[in-house]
Amino acid sequence: MFRNKKRGFTLVELLVVIAIIGILIGMLLPAVQQVREAARRTQCMNNLRQSTLAALNYESAHMTFPGGNFYGGGPWGHSFWVQMLPFIEQGNLARGYDLTTGGWTGGAGNTNPNKIWLTENRTAMPFLLCPSSDLPQFPVNYSGYDSDDFAGTSNGDDDIAGMLACYAGVMGSSEHRTAFEARGGIASKGGILVKQSAEFENPGVGFGEISDGSSNTILLAEQSAWMFNDDGERVDCRADGNHGFNMGGSYWNIRPFNLISIRHPINELVISRAVGSSGNVGPNRPIHSAHPGGAVVSVGDGSVHFLNDDTTLQVLFDLADKDDGNVVSVLE
Repeated sequence: MFRNKKRGFTLVELLVVIAIIGILIGMLLPAVQQVREAARRTQCMNNLRQSTLAALNYESAHMTFPGGNFYGGGPWGHSFWVQMLPFIEQGNLARGYDLTTGGWTGGAGNTNPNKIWLTENRTAMPFLLCPSSDLPQFPVNYSGYDSDDFAGTSNGDDDIAGMLACYAGVMGSSEHRTAFEARGGIASKGGILVKQSAEFENPGVGFGEISDGSSNTILLAEQSAWMFNDDGERVDCRADGNHGFNMGGSYWNIRPFNLISIRHPINELVISRAVGSSGNVGPNRPIHSAHPGGAVVSVGDGSVHFLNDDTTLQVLFDLADKDDGNVVSVLE
């Protein structure tokens, strides 16, 4: 009688199988990560589309886009985000926000009622966040740092302002004929979301002023990546300057918040090279993105696009300005 001898895998065969599985996993992981990043980029574009539609709804109601800032009481204004709240399903926050006082809510001892409202509610609005970004969602206490190192204000832990947005309004380019010196850099009135002075009663830009075409002029741009100082330390360098989405500019020292004037290429991430981006607060903080290869922007007709890193600076200037006569399509 013969017995069938069961034969198992040899050690060599097991090692070969494990090696093959490892190779397959190594091949699949990048593909999975790419799919996940593609989904996050799509969500980021949807967030910006939602905000852009709010700006268009504002325009339908007021016949102009929101001004880059709005002045109620005090020297510090409120951002365009605040003006758009009723059009972006944030009516409750808009009703609780006091436009008759200033927009600055940081600082020890500050009794601004908006600070209390924002602190108690810890209002998080997902459409202001890029899902690929790991930047902080709320202001951070940077006490003890030099302002040029962290590129923002030193809000204390108990001085929480509104959440920090991963998107900024574009007020034009540093090359536009209206460009002027602002604190820390060059501001502009060449774009759609223009920073205004206190004497402007109706600061919004209308479609009739966008002679280059609304489909050729950037409205909002992404700021979702870390920047770096000369020591290689990462720095949160967004247009709000650690003040929150609600902070608007001042009319007495020409300091914009939540607005940028295009001066640098996409994803210029070294602060010392991005002139006009450091301190509290530079108007030339670049468009930057946590997505590889470029950044998300929206234009005045409501469409959203991904601009590659190799987009030339001249093209960015032309896209930022609404009436420079240099018509460039983001679809080219």
